[in-house]
Amino acid sequence: MSERLNSYDALKEKREALKKAAEAQTRPVEIRVALGTCAIATGAKEVFDALEDALRANNLDDVTLKATGCMGYCYAEPTVEVAGIAAEPVMFGHVDKKIARDIVEQYIMKQEPVDARIETCHVNA
Repeated sequence: MSERLNSYDALKEKREALKKAAEAQTRPVEIRVALGTCAIATGAKEVFDALEDALRANNLDDVTLKATGCMGYCYAEPTVEVAGIAAEPVMFGHVDKKIARDIVEQYIMKQEPVDARIETCHVNA
């Protein structure tokens, strides 16, 4: 049974909700791993490899994995940024191999939170 909308405002709200849902489905997901010297020293290459393995194991061929230079969050290395799930990119800090798998299997696949999110920073895409 279809939903009954009783006002123009309800119709506008429904349209916006459907528009946001459609955008979320078509937005490409991109994972960016900082691989500057400070990041590599803290294990970022292993994190990158773990993300690559998790994407492959879950057949997520449509998710792009990229290496970047320093993102400026040296205190939280290794850092991983995920764009395309939420409205704004989300930054994860102190990522290890387990958290890397959680990012793929919880955050990307199920849109569930992962504890390693850096709460204090705002990243602009």
